[in-house]
Amino acid sequence: MNKESLIPNIEKRIYAGVDEILNDDFFKAVSNTHVSKKGWAEFFVQKYNGTAFFVPLLLHASKICESVNPQLSKVFNENYCDEMGIFAGELRPEYAHSTWRKRSLDNLGIVMPEKTEILPSGKKHGEMLFALCDEARPMVVVGALMFLEHWLVFEMRKLIELFERDMPEDFPKDSYDHDKFPLNKHEYWYSHAIHDVWHFQQIREALRSYINELKTEDELQKAYDELLEGIELTITARKALFSKELADKIISL
Repeated sequence: MNKESLIPNIEKRIYAGVDEILNDDFFKAVSNTHVSKKGWAEFFVQKYNGTAFFVPLLLHASKICESVNPQLSKVFNENYCDEMGIFAGELRPEYAHSTWRKRSLDNLGIVMPEKTEILPSGKKHGEMLFALCDEARPMVVVGALMFLEHWLVFEMRKLIELFERDMPEDFPKDSYDHDKFPLNKHEYWYSHAIHDVWHFQQIREALRSYINELKTEDELQKAYDELLEGIELTITARKALFSKELADKIISL
């Protein structure tokens, strides 16, 4: 292991993990079958029940990276502010991703069910990733967040494709209009398919600065092993969420 090959090797596993999920049971099933708005509502209940870990994980990452690499800490803090709608220290709830997402779902006419049973696969996903909020090894958390940011780009692109197919009147093709940000009906989906690339690149460049500071082969190997551990854990968790069990449920509605 050397400094030049560490990040490319990590990226190789991230890219392969994305392909594994996109070609697994969930996306195979929903790609070949129409999903109703009721089915998509169930999908988002299951998905966002299991992704409440993300904001706390960003805060945790920022904190535990402070003493390791200030650039990494800064990147995660900026990502946290982006999620919360904090600009120049001012909280602006209308820009918070949770508000933005709800408005986008409302614009699609997707009404969330008041009560639903969270599937075992969804519970497993949430438990695995919430556990990272107690992880003391910074590189494990960095690896997990690198994968999540890269994965979200492809998840959103796939959802856009499926929305265009299943809700053509509410989500016509080529409906992106950045000039109307953040009020454009579908900005949430398109923006995530674009700007999460930037989040991934920020983490990668900050990680590069950390790697360049390491002095020994043992330190490099330790960083690599821990990054890979975080990536593998997150791939496993995402595969649990995007399960055949979830596909069968939303297709049946």
